[in-house]
Formats: sequence, structure tokens, C-alpha cells
Amino acid sequence: MGVQPPNFSWVLPGRLAGLALPRLPAHYQFLLDQGVRHLVSLTERRPPHSDSCPSLTLHRLRIPDFCSPGPEQIDRFLKIVDEANARGEERGLAAGDAIAEIRRLRPGSIETYEQEKAVFQFYQRRK
Repeated sequence: MGVQPPNFSWVLPGRLAGLALPRLPAHYQFLLDQGVRHLVSLTERRPPHSDSCPSLTLHRLRIPDFCSPGPEQIDRFLKIVDEANARGEERGLAAGDAIAEIRRLRPGSIETYEQEKAVFQFYQRRK
């Protein structure tokens, strides 16, 4: 039986969730129990015990703490999500609205000016 990882919440119920770094094998089991099949890690180091659940595919983007992702990392993340949700519907928001919505759903997210700037730059690239 799994144990909910710290700060776990659904951004799009059943399709996209956010969470703090899973640290226990039971955290990975919880993700599987929730139907999660892909885990995208933004940390520089491999998440502990990530090999304890071979049914969960780990994708690593390696972004230094409190830094913003580069355009290529954002594109890679979107490709992972798109492939995992190939039959899902796309929902688009303006950059400021997207930041506000993520902060509403996951307080403490998008912490720095550089991270906000990365969201706005991504939005401009996609227009």
C-alpha cells in the first residue's frame, strides 16, 4: 500500500499531478495506485528509490533548485505529457493566468522571477 508523497495534488485530475520529491518506495507505490505511469523529475540528482517501482517511467530534466527551465526542457516536458495523454484535450491559458492557476492549485509553485519569466517566454514562443 502506498503513502501519499509530500505536496501531492492533481493539476488536471487523473492526467497531471505535482508533488515534492518522492523519498520512499511507498511514495512511488502511491503514484501507481493513483494511475500515474510517468514521473518527471526536475531535480539534478536521481530521486531516491526511483528504481523501486519499475512500472513507473522516470524522466529526468535536471533543473538546478530555484532556477527556471530552459526552452528545450519545457519542450521536452510537454512532449512527455503529450505522449502520455495522446488522447486528451489541450487547454491553453495566457502566461499570467497559467501562473495564477498553478499557484492556486499548488501554493508555493513558480517561486522566482526567473521561473515566471520562463513561463512568459514559453507563452510568447507558442503564440
